[in-house]
Amino acid sequence: MYNGVMVAHFLTGRPVNPYAPIFKHKSTHPKMKDFSCVFLVALLGFGSILTTVSQECPRLSLTANVRPNPRRGIVAGKGKAKITVILKTNDPVDNMEFQLNLPDGLSVERTSMRPSSKPYTPPQIVEDADGVTAISWQGLAFTKRKGGKRRFRVKVKADQCAPETLAVNAFAYLMNATDTSCITPLANPAIVKVRYMKRNKDATCAPTPAPTVNPTQPFVLLGEGLRFSQGERLAPFEDRRLLLHTGINRHEGIIARYHPEDRQLQSIDTPEACYEYCSLNAGKEVPFLFSWNTVTSQCFCCAGVCTPLIVDPDYNVYEALLPRTLPPTSIPTTAPTPTTPPTPTPTTAWTEQSAAGSRDWQSIASSSDFTNIAAVVNGGSIWTSTDAGVSWTERLDDESRFWRSIASSSNGAVRV
Repeated sequence: MYNGVMVAHFLTGRPVNPYAPIFKHKSTHPKMKDFSCVFLVALLGFGSILTTVSQECPRLSLTANVRPNPRRGIVAGKGKAKITVILKTNDPVDNMEFQLNLPDGLSVERTSMRPSSKPYTPPQIVEDADGVTAISWQGLAFTKRKGGKRRFRVKVKADQCAPETLAVNAFAYLMNATDTSCITPLANPAIVKVRYMKRNKDATCAPTPAPTVNPTQPFVLLGEGLRFSQGERLAPFEDRRLLLHTGINRHEGIIARYHPEDRQLQSIDTPEACYEYCSLNAGKEVPFLFSWNTVTSQCFCCAGVCTPLIVDPDYNVYEALLPRTLPPTSIPTTAPTPTTPPTPTPTTAWTEQSAAGSRDWQSIASSSDFTNIAAVVNGGSIWTSTDAGVSWTERLDDESRFWRSIASSSNGAVRV
């Protein structure tokens, strides 16, 4: 009776007295009764769908505070701070995870959660190559109808050369198999201020030089035990790069490039192959991230905003530093037209030879190898050299004349 009154109220919009007598109306249509039942069932089903959709993501809130407060700060190298994050939910939630990320410059001293689960499971702590430490509490449940709250505390210590301002981020999310959903970040990061002793900062904290990229190591392990929280793309996908069948000869290989049916898909069974695949097919410019499932040997290319990274021991996240270039093809190119090579220009420097003295030289000639040289003097004799001009001999058998020019054969035997 209560359900019938509520349905009548929903349909008419007018209040209904639940204690009023009920009068049955005999329908003139033979199938009116069946139609009413079907409509009622559909209406209740629609209401359950709305309830399911509205409760897909719980209503969460995250707040944080730091002690000592940022105005006081902590001393680099020995100062410690307590970071507290309160997670509240207004709905019952199951299988929730909470992660707090410490930036480079802070190290974990102690963690706690209140109220704690029974049995208590300590959080997983993973540090990536950038120095970011992820602290993850997993499998959280809020069983009460109105949800509840949990308080997470982390005691941290400032490193000797920590930056003066450090922002601590946190977020809660739901797990669904290998996917994540309903990510709720901390509205305002928790700020940790670091103070330095003036006499020690300059002496102990020299700037760190930028790392160089090693061409033989095109990608590096960024985080062991981490994976993407969003924006990933499982390889292979439709535009996967193709390779030729193995075992075909070179000429068949050239022809097969124009026949897709003679190609086969590239195998992805190592992180190296995953890096190559994401470089060529994901359309990402370096640096970019890709993830490798160490259990199922699956490759995930970052196809969007893939951060924040979440803790998962079955995954590793790598950072690609160099692009993967396509291998050279074996398609022959047109041979260049042969051309006559140009005559090389002598590059030997000139050296002054003074054995013949300073005279009124008019002309000089030599053999093709520049060994036999002859020169004439205006109003003088003909001078010859057989050692490329190192020593000279005056030809006294020739009369002294007003010589103007001289020429030589290629071997230097004939002179005119």
